[in-house]
Amino acid sequence: MGMKSFFKRRLSPRNYERLAIVGRALRDLRNSFRAAPALSTSRLGSADATGVAPLGLNAIRAAIASLGIGAGDLLLVHSSANTLFEAGKAAEPDTPGDLLGYSDAIVDLLFDIIGPTGTLLMPTEPPGDVILKSRTREVFDYRKTPTNRGLITELFRRRPEVVRSVHPRYNLAACGPLADELVRDHHLSVPYCMDENSPWYKFTQREGKVLMLGPTLDANSLIHLPEYLYPTSYPRAVYYNKTFPLRYIDRDGVERSMEQAIHVPHFIGGECAQFCKYLQEKYHLYRFVAAGYAELICYNAKAQFDALCDEMREDVCWNDVRYWPKSA
Repeated sequence: MGMKSFFKRRLSPRNYERLAIVGRALRDLRNSFRAAPALSTSRLGSADATGVAPLGLNAIRAAIASLGIGAGDLLLVHSSANTLFEAGKAAEPDTPGDLLGYSDAIVDLLFDIIGPTGTLLMPTEPPGDVILKSRTREVFDYRKTPTNRGLITELFRRRPEVVRSVHPRYNLAACGPLADELVRDHHLSVPYCMDENSPWYKFTQREGKVLMLGPTLDANSLIHLPEYLYPTSYPRAVYYNKTFPLRYIDRDGVERSMEQAIHVPHFIGGECAQFCKYLQEKYHLYRFVAAGYAELICYNAKAQFDALCDEMREDVCWNDVRYWPKSA
């Protein structure tokens, strides 16, 4: 029996959730102080490959520029500090050697790349099981509740100039000229958290760019946008047949409740990436660039959305991947 199964059998769901949060914190702390790992084979050829140092900030800047991202862009970033922290081929003097300082420097770098006329967004949904949160009446506080999307995102969220949507599901944090416009109506996204009022939809309609800064396309949240916008015409039934109440703090500091539709399917790792591979072969949506032992990916959100809608009209969606032949 694995360690996860061992603890899951012996702890209550709430205590298991707490243990998982502690475990993630300890892993981040370990990565901040441990010695650099030994050089392995290319990350592009092996999921376990690592470099000997943090990926240099100059290398990250050059890779992002090669993806066509620059001043004035509307940019949504999915990030993995741990991946980047182990992706360098050699230490660089301009790059912090501790994970916390390194992650903060990456946030600064992203702001510098898009400049004062650009708008930066990051997903900031909190950790934990959403149905458990509903049952225990846990309150989401956009001002204090941490994100489950990694250290870079958490440091971005904490900056005083950053605004965050108050929605307890799939909330986003943003900074820049379009930030308030994008996030201010998210509390109206009931019962589907990515509907027309959401920053996800508004960002997509403005043809924002998405940057996968460390993660693979398995973390591609916008792959789910059509099922929230068109739940009755989506090819598969993906929600429970009732909504769940979730509590949150609004902009006035008042505790409120909203009803939310929650997915039934159990997400299996690799399925989203496999569907994106299918989309790439058909629509050529994604641009890739190697940076050290990491791979950065960029795409236009509206182009992906249009492709997903075309597939939906053909009765195809990402949920079908688990039933495709293994060679697909």
